[in-house]
Amino acid sequence: MKLTCSGVAPAASAWSAAFALAVSASAAALGQTPAGPPKPDLSPMLFFVGNWTCNTTKSPDAGRMGRLTKLSVAADPRGYWLTQATDRGVSYITWDVKKNVWAFIGIGIGGYGVSTSPGWTGNTLVVTDQYNSGDDPVATVTFTRSTDTAFDIVYSVATPQPFSETNSCTKLPPSTGSG
Repeated sequence: MKLTCSGVAPAASAWSAAFALAVSASAAALGQTPAGPPKPDLSPMLFFVGNWTCNTTKSPDAGRMGRLTKLSVAADPRGYWLTQATDRGVSYITWDVKKNVWAFIGIGIGGYGVSTSPGWTGNTLVVTDQYNSGDDPVATVTFTRSTDTAFDIVYSVATPQPFSETNSCTKLPPSTGSG
């Protein structure tokens, strides 16, 4: 009686061939970058890109008057969002293609929130909170562009206690770098 692996060899060969094909396909795929989801048109928000100084010009809290805040806004190099950073936190701005709104996702000292806007109407952009962590009140933020290098921000809360604060922001000249 002769023992052979004739029943096993074709299966082993088929498995080896399938494995080799899978490995080579994976290697080929590693050399390519997947296309990813379509990029949003960020052009309506590119006005914000740059470094800004914002000054509190109106507040019910006299201690906040004249307070300076530095705001830095940069476009994601891959083209999917803008990053807005201050000393209090970071926000990401992108277009929600399913809801047809601008989405503002903020993470900061003490919490996080999601706000939306339909976009600019003339020189005005109204952003409304959809969700805030904790017990933070729902707010509306209105940006009013006065020139290519200046805008005002009015932060308003209607309930539980009405509150409104205004900041005037001025774009800083681009850094020339050192060296």
